[in-house]
Amino acid sequence: MPKKKKGGKSIKRRKVVDVNKVKIQKAFSNHKAGNLQQAELLYKEVLAADPDNVDANHLYGLLSRQSGKSEIAVTYIEKALSITPNFPEALTNLGNAYQDLDQFEKAIDCYKKALSLNPNHASALRNIKIAYQILGMPEKATPSL
Repeated sequence: MPKKKKGGKSIKRRKVVDVNKVKIQKAFSNHKAGNLQQAELLYKEVLAADPDNVDANHLYGLLSRQSGKSEIAVTYIEKALSITPNFPEALTNLGNAYQDLDQFEKAIDCYKKALSLNPNHASALRNIKIAYQILGMPEKATPSL
């Protein structure tokens, strides 16, 4: 039986969480530096150990979109949002993936949710305007929340 620490979380579980946190930080550093293959490997390692890791799901989804795999991005970002629904950055990135897939209404819904959580979210503000303009509704480009 694993040793217990305060709060009832096992030491083994804490070590896995700590290792995953370090892997995510390393993956994100690689991601930002453009080392997408290394970042992908690390995100997948974390997801294999912890499929419900919000950061790994979100960031792997973001990396997938940046690699031209928007359908995969939708799957992973939706998973992150199923765990942490009030996550403006993930909502915006999901909207961006939907825009890539020409699903503008879904994209707008994501941007609206992101803006309801953070009315000054620059990327959501910019991208909702783009989506409305593409749909031929520039008058809606400034959403009222």
